[in-house]
Amino acid sequence: MNYSESDISKEDWLSRFDKRIEHLLAKSSYVRDLNIVDDTRSFATAVEGPLAFTPEFLDRAMPAIRACTGVTKLCLWDGAHKEGALWPAPIWDLVQNACPVLEELCLCANFVDIPKLEGPLFGLAALTLRWCASLIDVFLPQEILFTSDLQIRLIARDEAPPPASQRFVLPSRLAECLVDLNVEMPHWSVPGPVIDVTALSHVNILLYVYFACEYKHRLPPAWRKIKPHLAGLVSDDIRAYNVWKSRDDSCVYIRRPSLVAHPGHKGRFQDQERDAAIDWKEQAEMDEYHRARRPGVW
Repeated sequence: MNYSESDISKEDWLSRFDKRIEHLLAKSSYVRDLNIVDDTRSFATAVEGPLAFTPEFLDRAMPAIRACTGVTKLCLWDGAHKEGALWPAPIWDLVQNACPVLEELCLCANFVDIPKLEGPLFGLAALTLRWCASLIDVFLPQEILFTSDLQIRLIARDEAPPPASQRFVLPSRLAECLVDLNVEMPHWSVPGPVIDVTALSHVNILLYVYFACEYKHRLPPAWRKIKPHLAGLVSDDIRAYNVWKSRDDSCVYIRRPSLVAHPGHKGRFQDQERDAAIDWKEQAEMDEYHRARRPGVW
């Protein structure tokens, strides 16, 4: 949804929206992966629209969404990455009561009005949450939903307020049933949240730090900047983790297997403690490459 453009009337936009919903309804029996993205930005006027997931539009879509009874993965995204989105109560009711084969849920919006969630506890195979105050401080501690696979995403250029604490501690009951914890973040979030792994010795942990750089020659300085702070991303000894850069230098992986399943595990480091001269040599080679390609720019 993007309903804040100025080149069409609201009536025309609603007509187009209803046609898309009719198409979804016609194909509902085939839908398995459903992404609901509400982008309230106006790219024509740079004027912010209303909060995401307003009932005015969500209610029009709900008959088609309810008809998608075979959905196994459901994602809700606030495409504008704004400070707030309305809690989609009809969709949450659907998740709890009318999605019999749902396995994965992705909530990537800073919902401003999450209520006290009622109903029986239920579990999913995977849960993905955006790193923001409402989902980390309000939704997750309610422990109404359990999963063995939890993913936390820090979104680049996110406008939503962060959680109250930069130390991420999983609620105890959720921690007990967790098998895999994955955290994804842009490099400028380092130093960033500290993942408290005190109660997670049985959990496989993966931190994925991607370099959100527009040009490749900015990768070496970005690496030098975050390298001293990687140890601060986890509450235990970083030497228990395997730390390495991808082959194309686009990201850094920090991985530790379950210490219950692998009690003798020792971490391995790649490029974690390299001599500074090697870093600067890498930078010089990258700069020379770009000078050769764009001589008039340098």
